[in-house]
Amino acid sequence: MKSELVKVKAENPDVNHKDAFKLVAIRWKESPENPKNQTK
Repeated sequence: MKSELVKVKAENPDVNHKDAFKLVAIRWKESPENPKNQTK
């Protein structure tokens, strides 16, 4: 999630940390890197 936060802040330099973290959470929920989204 840390690397995604950097990307979000780069894409949206004016966004505050709280809103950036919300965007990261949404992306993480759908991310293939999230262990919950990996098939066994």
